[in-house]
Amino acid sequence: MPAVRLLEKEGDGIEVKAVHIGTITDFGITDANNMGAAMAPAAARTIGDFLSDTGTKPSDYDLILTGDLGFTGSKLLFEVIEKRVRHKAKGLS
Repeated sequence: MPAVRLLEKEGDGIEVKAVHIGTITDFGITDANNMGAAMAPAAARTIGDFLSDTGTKPSDYDLILTGDLGFTGSKLLFEVIEKRVRHKAKGLS
């Protein structure tokens, strides 16, 4: 039985089967006009930790959402995730 179920008027609704609380990850971004870039490293870490903790991969999900990271933050998110994947492939954490 899921801990949370979002209900809809029709159908079964959406099930939330797992959650992961994020961790502050600071890359030293101080530009108040670019908070997406400041939040992207934490988003990447949270997504990676969630996938690791649950033993799942991105293709197991229909959609993975973050808050609005903007153009630069979204680009940085993918760069950080890609770097993390390369490091794990080399046996680094």
